[in-house]
Amino acid sequence: MKRIALLAVWTGRRMRSWWKVRLQVLRLVSDWVTTLYLLIPGTIFAVWWLGRYYRGDLTSGLTADTELWLGVPFRIVVAVAMFVVMMAVHVMLYGSLPIPLESGDRLFLLLSPVRRSWLLATLWVEGLIFSLMPVAVIGILSVPFVRICRIPLDTWFGMLVLLSGYEAVIRIASQLLNDRDRMTWQQWIAYHAGRYLSYLPVGIGLTRQILGRPGAGWGVLLGVGGTVSALAVRYISRTEWDGLFQVRQSFLVSAVLPADPDAVSNIQFRMRRISAWLVRWTENLFHRQMHPVIWILLLRTLRRKGMLRDLMFFTVVATGTLTIGSQAWIKWIYFGFCVFLFYEWWGIRIHPLYEVPITQQQIVDPWSLRVAAARWRSRVVVGIGVAWVILWALLRRYFHH
Repeated sequence: MKRIALLAVWTGRRMRSWWKVRLQVLRLVSDWVTTLYLLIPGTIFAVWWLGRYYRGDLTSGLTADTELWLGVPFRIVVAVAMFVVMMAVHVMLYGSLPIPLESGDRLFLLLSPVRRSWLLATLWVEGLIFSLMPVAVIGILSVPFVRICRIPLDTWFGMLVLLSGYEAVIRIASQLLNDRDRMTWQQWIAYHAGRYLSYLPVGIGLTRQILGRPGAGWGVLLGVGGTVSALAVRYISRTEWDGLFQVRQSFLVSAVLPADPDAVSNIQFRMRRISAWLVRWTENLFHRQMHPVIWILLLRTLRRKGMLRDLMFFTVVATGTLTIGSQAWIKWIYFGFCVFLFYEWWGIRIHPLYEVPITQQQIVDPWSLRVAAARWRSRVVVGIGVAWVILWALLRRYFHH
């Protein structure tokens, strides 16, 4: 009992520290503007939309065999959507512990009288708790579709809990496999192949359940998933735990803290030639030299990793707000919020890319370049808003026809 209490205290302190950091980050990025223009309207809209969603207003008239686009039954659409969403969660959680082990934890593990199996069970419980958070959100949001597919809710949530336990084991094993200091090419292949192969028991089990074959779904998840979990536990038990102490900064903290825009990890080297070619092609097209600020924007933004991902995310959110809202004033208010978020994202992600070169150069007055950069920022924000509206109109026209 003393050992269990010791592990409980250790886990409680680690979880309190984790939440404390998140709250500090939230206080850092949240002010009265964010609360007034984003959090309060977003909460009101979410409550209103979820009320309609769970009443069945958005899914009325649908059955499991209703044919949607190209004659595909609704049940298959739900199965594919859940497969993709859960795979995204699996890929996001793969290769990292929910709470990284620090130097103080290393000392605790070395001096602790608790057996290694108990420590592994404790790390598994932590992983189970943090894996349940995104899985529970997805499970709750999918309740109306699960009911349409005639899946009992206790069966559905029981499978999601089992899935979370499986994910907790895979997270620990993949963290050990991702030993960056001593990774061989065989380990590199195994690590990246395991990212997707380890998801197959989960994906196949869920899709079988949704497609009306619960026995096959449980069989795949318990049989194949149980075998993979047993092999993962065996690997964890026989491997040194040095890989667990490689601290990786969380996405939330790294998104808030300033980063070096010229760091190697932030540069897409495959885009270097493409970005230079695009700039030369643009100058030849207009038969004039571009402003230095446009040069910097095109060259550095195209080479920045995650640029296309961020633009796709904003495009999906903006067109989604114009599609989901039932009344025109709701559509345009939340579309304005999306434009405002894009404007703020530009200040966080794009502004450092040209601010550093403008400050370091000694040829042109930095103030004139900053004024030109501010003007182009406004032009790009207005242009992206117009592009979103045009894209939404084209999609609406396509689906209505």
